[in-house]
Amino acid sequence: MVEHRPSLLPPPLGTLLDGRYRLDRLIGQGGMGAVYEACTPEGEPVAVKLLLEIPRSKRGTLTISRFLREAKLMADLDSPHIVPALDAGWDDALGLPFLVLPLLRGLDLADLLAKLEVLSPQLAVRIACQACRALVAAHEAGVVHRDIKPENLFLDHDEQGRINVRVLDFGIAKSLAEDGQLTATGNVMGTPHYMSPEQALSSKHVDGRTDVWSLGATLYRALCGEVPFGLAATPTEVLLALHTRPVPALQSQAPWIEPELAAVVHGALIRDPAARCPSAAALLAALEPHAGGSTTLCADMLASLPAELRTRQAVLAELPDRWPEPSASETAAELPGREPDPLLGKVLGDRFTLTRVMGRGGMGSVYEAEAAGGGRVAVKVIEEQWPPRPSPSFSGKPAAASPPPTPSGWCTATSSPPTCSCTRCRTARCGSRSATSASPST
Repeated sequence: MVEHRPSLLPPPLGTLLDGRYRLDRLIGQGGMGAVYEACTPEGEPVAVKLLLEIPRSKRGTLTISRFLREAKLMADLDSPHIVPALDAGWDDALGLPFLVLPLLRGLDLADLLAKLEVLSPQLAVRIACQACRALVAAHEAGVVHRDIKPENLFLDHDEQGRINVRVLDFGIAKSLAEDGQLTATGNVMGTPHYMSPEQALSSKHVDGRTDVWSLGATLYRALCGEVPFGLAATPTEVLLALHTRPVPALQSQAPWIEPELAAVVHGALIRDPAARCPSAAALLAALEPHAGGSTTLCADMLASLPAELRTRQAVLAELPDRWPEPSASETAAELPGREPDPLLGKVLGDRFTLTRVMGRGGMGSVYEAEAAGGGRVAVKVIEEQWPPRPSPSFSGKPAAASPPPTPSGWCTATSSPPTCSCTRCRTARCGSRSATSASPST
């Protein structure tokens, strides 16, 4: 039995956290933590997330590890649609970890849906498109969010009324390269009504397609006002529905939805991950034609669904049981403008055939692979970089980079790699070569 210490009350306003951050306003409090508006020594407003309840057991150590790992993941991910971590640490006086984030102005999608109930298709699609871009960046870095839902999509307003959708809360995110110690086999994490069928069985053995499902469920909710299995009242009932019942037709709840858009939403909600929309990039490409020519958002777009649209009856969609196969060009370049990946189809270690790019990050790529004995696995291929990428620092000072390695195997004969046009290099600066390659790329 796990023993918990009593829940701590949120620190009082005026508390100086770690001697640096003055807590000025309690923004919100959840089951295990609280978020404050705070002020830096320089007078800049920031948001501070505090973990208030930590179990007295090994589980407590894992809770702290996940919290601090969230800071590192958010610092590593580079996207305007992901909230970056500015600082993280431990307050000795309180005995609690904290995470410092930019202070956002606006509301989350759950709050917007509570006010409007149902969004116009164009508004819902634009929000989903911006969220897709965040997921593309996360999945390229080998990170799966595992808790996409309306509460974690924040509509950040600037002074001109422009809105930028930000994905929040990477607290239960999964790195495809991690050793798995933070997520035990059989453990289930996430929010049941937005959880994919495979994640409902185990949160450990999932990839980016679980986020595709969750974003599809979020878009379904925004378009019709109901979650896909809204009649399921308990997590057990949701699990049963996920594995035994088809997703109710979106147009049965919102008959005004065009059949092409309904088909895209249902393509993201196919039970079998192998038949589902394969990536956030593919979902983005399928949604963009329904965004009205742009994915930009502004405050005056946040309005109720027009009454005349509610009375419209669109042609019924033919719901897919499999996402359409991509064309040869789309298969070769998973994202627009990207060179074909030279490792696809290669066999590594005489055992693993690389079949699909699951994500790319600063140090390499994660592939789906078919094992020689059958079954599918994730394989991370590490690539050397020039110059070495410094590790993230939360002190406000850049971490010192390690001395550059002796260059060997560059695509050119020089040790300071210039511009290169070889097919393996994915950027203008040469210096990336597969760690699995025995000979230099040319």
